[in-house]
Formats: sequence, structure tokens, C-alpha cells
Amino acid sequence: MRVRPPRLGAALVVFALLLAVPALSAAAPVQFGSSLAAAPNVAFGCEAEPAIINTSGDYGLVPNTKGPDCTWRQAGVWGLETDPRVSSVPGDGRIIRAEVLSGPNPAPLRIAVLRQIGTGGFAGQCCFFVSETAAVPLIPNAITTIPLDIPVERNTLKGFLAADLMGISAAVGTGTLPLRQVGPANIFNEPIGNSRAGAFYPRIGSIPNDSGGGRREEGVPGLEVLVRWTWCGRGDASCDPTVRPAPAPAVTPTAPPAGPAAIIAPTLARQLAQVRENQAFVKLLCGSDAACQGRLELVGTPGPNGPAARASARGAKPPKPIVYGSVAYKLAAGAKGSVAVELNRRGRALLSKRERATVTLRLLPKGGAASSTKLTLSRSGKGS
Repeated sequence: MRVRPPRLGAALVVFALLLAVPALSAAAPVQFGSSLAAAPNVAFGCEAEPAIINTSGDYGLVPNTKGPDCTWRQAGVWGLETDPRVSSVPGDGRIIRAEVLSGPNPAPLRIAVLRQIGTGGFAGQCCFFVSETAAVPLIPNAITTIPLDIPVERNTLKGFLAADLMGISAAVGTGTLPLRQVGPANIFNEPIGNSRAGAFYPRIGSIPNDSGGGRREEGVPGLEVLVRWTWCGRGDASCDPTVRPAPAPAVTPTAPPAGPAAIIAPTLARQLAQVRENQAFVKLLCGSDAACQGRLELVGTPGPNGPAARASARGAKPPKPIVYGSVAYKLAAGAKGSVAVELNRRGRALLSKRERATVTLRLLPKGGAASSTKLTLSRSGKGS
């Protein structure tokens, strides 16, 4: 049975009006969003949603119990006002194209437009539903180009700024979302340049109040939405339907970006691992796209004044982390299971005089990038 961890309250900061949008000429189309240079490295669809899962501020995935679909958008990049990874349009005009980089089992997507209204800075209300397209199927492991002709606004009316935002919507059980983890997924650890994604469950526009009263956004730091979209300013002939007939949504496969194919990495299903007979049972959850395979390690968590910090201060090479145990893992697509990690001498010593210890879990997916998160080892097994 899957248990939903307790939520600590909505922690996502709305980014649409926090990021300055440069003044742009209406003379040519402009692209925003992801560079589409790297493929998805997480694999989940609208059946899961992000939530804070522990008191350390880490985000994880919990089952979606709110509805049959969801909406995601690129909510900005922390501290970088000129980064193109935004979903806020720079002015009145039209969105004429969206490009989506998918994994092996992509969910069909709707292109959604939502609106934030406010006075700039942190003052504002988000978000209100404006429009959406029909669902468009995507090409697996490739960039899908979707021609569009969607009117959008960014203007001031009676002292209030109305800024349209571009998002994507999908249905539960239809495939995975075009997402990539690119930074820390922790509300207390937000380095400059950390990408953020925003989300709505169920999808924006599915509730009658979405157009009139609006709805608050939720989301998670560290994720990038793998969508690049093209905007044309008002007066640009390439945005004028009388000059350029508006095409119906369609898909055009293009060559995937150079580099390795998407690697499916599991996520940590529980922040506590019970230890029995010198084995730590780590619970992992594999996405629905493909099997998860690789190695995991339990290593020492460096402290602010530890050997690694002292070595960094001296400009020396940091020492190797202390390893308490490692093991290979392999999970079928969509599976959830416990992986038994045999504790070595140092691992057994760590728990010899105490019930609990916090370590770092390093996931090393086969052919993919390593990721780390905190994990509590418990000889009693008590806790969440």
C-alpha cells in the first residue's frame, strides 16, 4: 500500500511576474523556454504530483488524488532575470509554435494559456485559465514541433499587469511528462540558476472557477519543462493569420539532440530505510517508461566543518566520501520495491551505538547522471 507523506504546505513561489521580461521588438519571432539540449531524465505522468516529503524541505512524488489530469509550466530560473527559460509572454502577440522533447513514452499534450494578474514584483494572483488546444500526440525520443496560432497578452489595464503564461496539460495514465531534473529539489537549497516548474492538479481549465476566481500554483524546484515556444509580437506579419494561415495542431518529427538516450532513474519512495541483520532496505519507485537499472551507494553526509569543507577552503582535493554499503538495483517499469544494501564494517559501526543515522543515498543509473538525497537509517524502523 502506498502511503502519501504529510505535506508541509504550499511552498512554491510564483515566478511569472518576478522575472523581468526584456523589451522586445515586434520585428521578428522570439524563442523562450528550454534549449532542448538534453533529454528527460525523470519518468512520471499526471498520476504523480510533487510535494514536500520531509522536514528537510526535500521534494518527492506522491500519488495524484486530485483529478484525472494536470498542467505544468516553466516557472522561471532563480536569480537569473534574463534566462530564456520562462513561460511568461513578453508582450501582446501570438504563440506560433511549440517544440517538445519527449522520452520513450510521452503523454499527448494540450498547449494551455493561463494568466497572472498583479502589480508586478511579488504582488499578483495566479492563475486564471485562458485557453487550451486539443491534445496532440508526441513523437517518442524526439522533438515534436506543434504549429500554433494562439493570441496572448501582456499589458496594463487600470494599473494592473496582465501577463499570459504558456503551459502544457496531460491526462493521467497516458504517458510521461517532458521534464528533466537539473538542480536541487529542496525548498531550502535554491542556488542561483536553479530551474523551477509550476504545476496544477487537476489541469488548469478543468474547474469552472479557473476562469473567474483563478487557482493557486504548486510545484517543485530543480525541474525544467522541456518545451521551447516561439512568440510573435503584435504587428509582425508572420503572426498575422491573413498572411500566414493558422495551421491545425500537427506534429513534425525532428532529429533528437546529440547525446545519450534518455536514462530512467528511480526515485526514493521513502526517506527512512529499516535496518535488519545488517541490511538496509531502501524503497525505490521506478517510473512507467522503462526499467530502472544501476547501482546505489550509502555514503557519509558531509558536514559544514568536515574534511571536505576544510579541504575546499585550502584549495585541496576533497577526500573520498565514506561508503557504508552499495548494491546493484534493477526494477521493472512502474515497479516499487525494496533494495537490500549490505552494510560494511563502517556501516555497522555507524549504527552500533544508536538507533538512527542520516546518510546520503547516491543513485548511479546505468549510463546516466548520478543524483543524491538524504536517507535515514533506522534499526527500529520507526518514523516516516
